[in-house]
Amino acid sequence: METELAVIPDDALADALRRLPAQSLAAARCVCKAWRGVVDGRGLLLPHFLPQSVRGIFINYIDHKRPHLFARPSSSTSSAGSPFAEIDTMLGFLPNDAATGGRLSLSSDKYQVINTPTNIERAKPYLGRSEKEVHFGIVHEGQLQVWILKESHKKIEWILKYQNDLRCYAQHVASLYNHDRLMVGPWIIKEHNSSVHTSNHTAETLSKEGFEWDSDNDDIISANVGGEANYWESFDIIGFHPYKKVVFLAEPFDIVAYHMNTTKAQYLGNSRPNCYYHNYTNGIYESFVYTPCTIGELEEGNIDLSVYKEGNQAM
Repeated sequence: METELAVIPDDALADALRRLPAQSLAAARCVCKAWRGVVDGRGLLLPHFLPQSVRGIFINYIDHKRPHLFARPSSSTSSAGSPFAEIDTMLGFLPNDAATGGRLSLSSDKYQVINTPTNIERAKPYLGRSEKEVHFGIVHEGQLQVWILKESHKKIEWILKYQNDLRCYAQHVASLYNHDRLMVGPWIIKEHNSSVHTSNHTAETLSKEGFEWDSDNDDIISANVGGEANYWESFDIIGFHPYKKVVFLAEPFDIVAYHMNTTKAQYLGNSRPNCYYHNYTNGIYESFVYTPCTIGELEEGNIDLSVYKEGNQAM
């Protein structure tokens, strides 16, 4: 088959392939060596041509053996099993010597230890990448602080890029869960045997009263600022959007996307799985913002593929 495909002139093949959506082009690249050579040689699948939306957030929980994907649900009612059920969260695939004191060899045979910009106790730091820059963020006593790592003239330093008081937002998010009722947002937790997040609590839709709704995106809310000294709730950072000035926050399982350029917050939903037992130690242990460039690994029946279209409502 590869011999037959190779007879197509490269120019004609490239012209046909460049008309494909990014995810289809990524799949076509795997058809044969000739197609892969055309795609790579013509730069058809450069990063700026790939989908630049966040598909979801993988979350590991304290004392919970498997991660869950927190994402926008599909309109399909398929109940197929989770495609992520086989993920080894215990990292059993690592060699036995991959422990404290292990060595990571780099191509330059050099490494540099960079101190974090702050070392505040009881603040959960997050190190990530956003808009091609390394970001370090914490929320301490309700104050969001975000630094970026800058390198110039062989000098590396952290520069405080953003700071704002988030206690009023945390107070609003905490009020969504009241009297044993769970407010439902546009994103859900992917359960093992269901594509829809259900709860043992009574689920209600998020009311628009008391929030200022953005005409460009009706999921974005703007909390009334004032009286922050009376608010005790706070957030933890669970990720940075890789392509936007957005930080993902959790309180404690309710997830918010905070837009640093507009100071508006978008309530995404509750990230607590039904299978997560209740204990005072419950919480989010670690998280990973998922931005796939292809969709072959995801089940079409369980994942909303429209997030890859330009102008989608995902993030």
